[in-house]
Amino acid sequence: MIWAIFGSILLVLIAYLIYDNYHIEFKYFEQKSSFNLTICQISDLHSRKLNVGLIVKMIEKYKPDVIFYIGDMVDGIKDDLKISLSLIEALKDYPSFYVLGNHELRLDRKLSSYLASLALLGVRVLGNEVVDFKGIKIKGEKPIIKQDFSKINASYADIVLAHNPEGIKKYNGKYIFSGHAHGGQFRFMGRGLYSPGQGLFPKYTKGKYYVDDKVMFVSAGLGGKDFRIRLFNSPNINIVKFSIELK
Repeated sequence: MIWAIFGSILLVLIAYLIYDNYHIEFKYFEQKSSFNLTICQISDLHSRKLNVGLIVKMIEKYKPDVIFYIGDMVDGIKDDLKISLSLIEALKDYPSFYVLGNHELRLDRKLSSYLASLALLGVRVLGNEVVDFKGIKIKGEKPIIKQDFSKINASYADIVLAHNPEGIKKYNGKYIFSGHAHGGQFRFMGRGLYSPGQGLFPKYTKGKYYVDDKVMFVSAGLGGKDFRIRLFNSPNINIVKFSIELK
C-alpha cells in the first residue's frame, strides 16, 4: 500500500516536471510611460526545440509592435542554428531587434553566417549602438564576459537591450530588457537558486525590478544551458505594454 502511494506521488511529480518544463508561461506587464508600445521579449532559447506554431499563435494574441530577442537564442555547444532561425522566421512579420548573448559569441566562424541569416529575416542586431524606433531611442549592449563592464555604452536611451541583468546599475537608460539568468533554474518561494553571472541565490532572475530610477524586465528564457531541467520555473516569454501616463 505504501509503495503504491509512493509510486503514485512519484508519477504525479514526474508528470508535473514534464509539464513545467514544456508549458510556456506568458507574463504580461503594463508600464506607464511617455510612449505607447507593446513589446514581446524572448530570450535564452539555447537551440531548444519547442512548438513554434503554438508560440506564434500565443504571441499574435497580444499584437506586439516589436519583438526583442535578448541573446542566447542559440547554444554555443550544440552549434545548431536552424532551431533559433525557425522561430525567428515564423515571427519575421514583426519589427525585431536582437542583442547577442555569450552563446552567440561562442559560435566563432558560424557567427557571421548566423548574423547574415538574421539580416535576411529583417532582424536588426544591435551592438553598443542607439537607434530610433517610432520616436523611441533603443540601445543594444554587448554581452558582459567575466564581469567586465568596461564596454558598456554610456549613451542614454529610453530602452536598453542587454543580455546580462547584473549590469543594471551600469546601463544608462530608463527601461532595461535582460535575460541570461534562466529564472534561477530552480525556483522556490518566488526566488531562483542559481544564475550564470550571479551565482547562488541571484538577485535578478525573472519579472520586473525597480533599481534606482530604472525599470528592468528579466525574461526567464525558453531553455537553459548548465542545467537542462527547470523546477517551478516554466519557460517564459514577457509581454510588456507601455502606455502614456494620464495627466
